[in-house]
Amino acid sequence: TGRSISFSVCTSGLNAGYVDLNGSVPSASMDFTLKTMLPKKEGAYVDISYESLLQDDPSAEGIILDDIVKALDQAKDAAFWNGTSGNNEPVGLLNTTGVNTVTIPSGGPVLSTMLEFEKEIRASYDYSADLKWVMATDMYYKLAATPYSAKEQNKMIVDPDTRKCIGYDVFMNASLPSGTIILGNFN
Repeated sequence: TGRSISFSVCTSGLNAGYVDLNGSVPSASMDFTLKTMLPKKEGAYVDISYESLLQDDPSAEGIILDDIVKALDQAKDAAFWNGTSGNNEPVGLLNTTGVNTVTIPSGGPVLSTMLEFEKEIRASYDYSADLKWVMATDMYYKLAATPYSAKEQNKMIVDPDTRKCIGYDVFMNASLPSGTIILGNFN
């Protein structure tokens, strides 16, 4: 909610490099695009009869409000990950162009696959130690049952005790499509 936010994003032409002390930095022509984020509203509708309000215990209203909050939270999650920009939804992360992707082998992810995720993040110059995994529920359970390596059959790629994978916290999200694994800096 609130007002629209617009900001410039450099799309190309940014050069950096080394020159000798008497040299000059090469010129570059930077290209920009204007990104605008439009405010959106979220809502939920619950039809409750007047009789129910009169007869129910006052704590019933609290239960209904909790259910509304949960429904709104689920809608936010679904839009954040899967939003298509239709029906007033924002564009979700999975539908955003330019996001790095890792191909998961047909037999399922193995340790080298998970390391490839981190490699992609580091290749984009994000050296943050605050990365987090977010996985569809099916992938969490698959990786929690997949051995770390052929030599370490008792250690799993996702440690079910610590909920970590290669040192980063792992979270499940039911709004993600089946088979989805995400590693990112969500700070």
